[in-house]
Amino acid sequence: MAAWTLSISENPLILLFLINILLFIVGMFLDAGPAIIILGPILAPVFVSLGIDPVHFAIIMSVNLTVGLATPPMGLVLFVASSVSGVKVETLSRAILPFLAVEVAVIFLITFFPALSMTIPQWLGLAQ
Repeated sequence: MAAWTLSISENPLILLFLINILLFIVGMFLDAGPAIIILGPILAPVFVSLGIDPVHFAIIMSVNLTVGLATPPMGLVLFVASSVSGVKVETLSRAILPFLAVEVAVIFLITFFPALSMTIPQWLGLAQ
């Protein structure tokens, strides 16, 4: 899968855009923990070899997968919120759309402007 990913493009920005889409879709159907365990060891070395900081890639991956938890068709968070509140999942799905739009914008800001998510880890010495 790593070789296939690199065969698409050598441009890290294009690959980050595509990986955002992939992780968002995976997050819709799979919980964040198992998705990180399955995809992390495959995708992280590819992006580290392209010059992306591992902490930055981990942040991108975590945010994408957790936003995917709140999106239909299999959004686990929607089902939990529905059972707690008694509101139908369809109603919640429509109500959450503006928030999802903002979350997608934040994902792209985090991805393409690394200083937004990397400043504090760099101050703490956790990233370069």
